[in-house]
Amino acid sequence: ENNITIISGAKSTGKSKIFKSIVYELNKNSLSYTIIAPNKQLASFNQDLISLPVTTPSEDLKNLVSDYVIIDDASLLDIYTFTNILKAIGPEVSLVLL
Repeated sequence: ENNITIISGAKSTGKSKIFKSIVYELNKNSLSYTIIAPNKQLASFNQDLISLPVTTPSEDLKNLVSDYVIIDDASLLDIYTFTNILKAIGPEVSLVLL
């Protein structure tokens, strides 16, 4: 019913643990997902955290085909980039903002 989830919290409140848990559950249930980080430094950090590929908005985001799109540190995205991401995903995609 609701396709947007927002997870927020101050530093060291467990957002990374929740992020890892979400990825674990998506894998366990064979759901597809795309992880987006606002820049290459955060993408590298997330790849180390979960050992999976992470894309950045500077890469080709046209027609994202996933059950879920997870955006880590979404608050660092400018409105133009966020709008482009929303345009790239379909209405059936669940969006997780961290």
